[in-house]
Amino acid sequence: MKLIKTIHYTYSISEFYLNPEKGDIIELKHLPEGRIKKYKLSKEDNRLTTLKQLKVQNDK
Repeated sequence: MKLIKTIHYTYSISEFYLNPEKGDIIELKHLPEGRIKKYKLSKEDNRLTTLKQLKVQNDK
Protein backbone atom coordinates (compact mmCIF):
# COMPACT_ATOMS: atom_id res chain seq x y z
CA MET A 1 0.00 0.00 0.00
CA LYS A 2 1.19 3.50 -0.85
CA LEU A 3 0.60 6.59 1.29
CA ILE A 4 -1.33 9.21 -0.70
CA LYS A 5 -2.16 11.95 1.81
CA THR A 6 -1.91 12.75 5.52
CA ILE A 7 -4.39 15.18 7.08
CA HIS A 8 -3.90 16.59 10.59
CA TYR A 9 -7.12 17.38 12.44
CA THR A 10 -7.49 18.90 15.92
CA TYR A 11 -7.70 15.57 17.78
CA SER A 12 -6.70 13.02 15.15
CA ILE A 13 -4.56 12.31 12.11
CA SER A 14 -5.87 10.58 8.99
CA GLU A 15 -3.59 8.74 6.60
CA PHE A 16 -4.95 7.65 3.22
CA TYR A 17 -3.39 4.66 1.47
CA LEU A 18 -3.95 3.32 -2.05
CA ASN A 19 -4.14 -0.44 -2.45
CA PRO A 20 -2.96 -0.90 -6.07
CA GLU A 21 -4.09 -4.55 -6.32
CA LYS A 22 -7.71 -3.69 -5.55
CA GLY A 23 -7.75 -0.02 -6.58
CA ASP A 24 -9.41 1.05 -3.33
CA ILE A 25 -8.41 3.61 -0.72
CA ILE A 26 -8.04 2.86 3.00
CA GLU A 27 -8.13 5.53 5.72
CA LEU A 28 -6.21 4.93 8.94
CA LYS A 29 -7.38 7.35 11.60
CA HIS A 30 -5.04 7.82 14.57
CA LEU A 31 -7.16 8.86 17.56
CA PRO A 32 -6.26 10.02 21.08
CA GLU A 33 -4.89 7.46 23.55
CA GLY A 34 -3.18 5.53 20.73
CA ARG A 35 -6.34 4.11 19.19
CA ILE A 36 -6.32 3.45 15.44
CA LYS A 37 -9.42 2.90 13.30
CA LYS A 38 -9.39 1.58 9.75
CA TYR A 39 -11.99 2.66 7.17
CA LYS A 40 -12.46 1.70 3.54
CA LEU A 41 -13.65 4.73 1.57
CA SER A 42 -16.87 4.08 -0.31
CA LYS A 43 -17.47 5.19 -3.89
CA GLU A 44 -20.01 7.74 -2.61
CA ASP A 45 -17.40 9.50 -0.44
CA ASN A 46 -16.44 12.78 -2.14
CA ARG A 47 -12.93 12.57 -0.63
CA LEU A 48 -12.27 9.54 -2.83
CA THR A 49 -12.30 11.60 -6.05
CA THR A 50 -9.99 14.23 -4.56
CA LEU A 51 -7.53 11.64 -3.28
CA LYS A 52 -7.38 9.84 -6.64
CA GLN A 53 -6.66 13.18 -8.35
CA LEU A 54 -3.84 13.85 -5.85
CA LYS A 55 -2.36 10.43 -6.57
CA VAL A 56 -2.36 11.10 -10.34
CA GLN A 57 -0.67 14.48 -9.82
CA ASN A 58 1.97 12.91 -7.53
CA ASP A 59 2.78 10.23 -10.11
CA LYS A 60 3.69 12.84 -12.75
